[in-house]
Amino acid sequence: MQLPVAPAASSPPLPILATVFEGYREIGRHGRIYAAQLLVLTLIIWFLEVAATIAAQMATAGSAIWSVVTSDVVYTGSAVILLVAGGTALFVSCQRAVVLGRRPMARDVVRLGRNELGVLRSVCRYWLIVHLVPTAVAMTNSLAIAHVVTWFQPFPRIATFAFYTGWVLATAPFTVLSLPIALFEGGPAALARAWHRQGRGNGARLFVAAAVAVMPFVLLRLVLHEVQHAWQPSGLSAVAAGFILFPATYKFVSLVLILCMSAVVAAAYLRLSPRIESVYRVFD
Repeated sequence: MQLPVAPAASSPPLPILATVFEGYREIGRHGRIYAAQLLVLTLIIWFLEVAATIAAQMATAGSAIWSVVTSDVVYTGSAVILLVAGGTALFVSCQRAVVLGRRPMARDVVRLGRNELGVLRSVCRYWLIVHLVPTAVAMTNSLAIAHVVTWFQPFPRIATFAFYTGWVLATAPFTVLSLPIALFEGGPAALARAWHRQGRGNGARLFVAAAVAVMPFVLLRLVLHEVQHAWQPSGLSAVAAGFILFPATYKFVSLVLILCMSAVVAAAYLRLSPRIESVYRVFD
């Protein structure tokens, strides 16, 4: 569904804390439904990732080096594809709930209609800008730690985590507004229109709002990271931790991050989009 066009106007200043509050409030309105969506997506992504990793390890069982490389590439690649597809469906469901007042449903996250394909293309472009570089650095660092890549001096994993988080927080707020524009308005140059609406300092305000909104879950990922590498289970506990507990928890937290960012971006979109000015005034 595309919203009717209204005359262009300069974007008003974006209130930081109010935008964060609106995003969290909208998630709370449908908390149980979003929890079901997160659980369904987590289980699907975890199962497919594990299946792909096991298949890759079986296919390269004769070579220790190629087993590590293939498993890492397959795991990362499948994670990216599944998170992009599932994250797009979650994003669309949340955006329509916030902007249009539609009640989300658990099954929203397992389907993408033809109208959402344009949004999926925009999400892929967003991922290339925001996640490609830190993902490549993190994967290379992981292979260097495993002594598979010898030309790269590995960093501590915590440094890689900090670089990834910093890169995402620095780039996402300046591109993410193009996603609701692509969803609700269509047309070309969604990224350019997003930049125009983030004038008068609104890009920086959206950066701060996004950082405030997702920081609790970024810190949670950091705690999980430290626990995973400090804990040394054995036997079945090691299998459960390595294949079930930590992978599933990481995916769940990643999806929560996507949901929080989606809600905050929807709240910001309502305030910064002149074509739906009559809608966003209900928040004031």
